[in-house]
Amino acid sequence: RGRKTPYIPVERWEKINKKGGNCMKKMTNVELTKICKVFCQELWGHKLSIPVKIDGKITTSLAYFRHYEESEKDRKKLAIDIKFSRNLFEYYDEKIIKSVILHELTHYYLFISGSTEYSDGEKEFEDELRRIGSHPTKKIAYCGKLYRVYCSHCKTIIETCKTEAKAKKICRDYRSGCHNSPLDYRVETIKQSTKGLTAKKKTSEISEILEG
Repeated sequence: RGRKTPYIPVERWEKINKKGGNCMKKMTNVELTKICKVFCQELWGHKLSIPVKIDGKITTSLAYFRHYEESEKDRKKLAIDIKFSRNLFEYYDEKIIKSVILHELTHYYLFISGSTEYSDGEKEFEDELRRIGSHPTKKIAYCGKLYRVYCSHCKTIIETCKTEAKAKKICRDYRSGCHNSPLDYRVETIKQSTKGLTAKKKTSEISEILEG
């Protein structure tokens, strides 16, 4: 009684959705860990053995699995963690978030299982993605904020950046090649366009996991 729960009640998520908000923006590391543990158990009967984290500094990808170089040692000891970009939860819907989580967990599981084909584009990895209903490599379109650097004279786009810091640096250090004019930038928000995929292997929905 009076104890704060680390999870967001489904009723609250539904209220956020009705107001047009994105309930996934509220995702925490505790919730993400719970989701990943459930998926590992449902898909492979495996207990997650590494940390999973949300990192606001990741801007060039949605997520990645980190591990030490392969060796003859126990693969489980070589796995480090999985990090997810805050942008994933900020701009994508639940279907895509789930797909990205499953994608990274597949890298992790195949790696610790001793597979030699745990990387993007390799047959065993891509086959497993199809089985569990995750997206193939490089099939999720970017959405979120983009910073368009342009010539202040003719408005021609010079460069597109994913971070404001890079856009500011270009504007500070360079001039346009077309009119030798100062550079400026504007912010654009790219909306999601990727659809969810059908899985051969059924897994729980994220909202169901957080309710339990």
